[in-house]
Amino acid sequence: MCDDIFVIALGALDFSFVFDGITYDVTIFETTASLLGLSDEACARAGAPSSCIGFQTPERLFTPASFAFAVSTVLLPEPGILALLGLGLVLLGRARRTTP
Repeated sequence: MCDDIFVIALGALDFSFVFDGITYDVTIFETTASLLGLSDEACARAGAPSSCIGFQTPERLFTPASFAFAVSTVLLPEPGILALLGLGLVLLGRARRTTP
């Protein structure tokens, strides 16, 4: 028997998608410390380049690996809101200059 080898390509745990005109960024985290750099021999046996990332599990044994997801987005204010903010700052600056 030989170990099962699971390899994850670099960059495969981060991606973006667009929904309803908003871009969302997704990051996947491995939470059980099972996802590590594999030996060059293990990478070669899995058909992956050296210094690959993944985990090995002994044949017919249970090896847990848990993952968590983080989804984030950056919402930019509408141009009208930015214009109002800018106008408010200009008026505040002028009010400050004219008061003794």
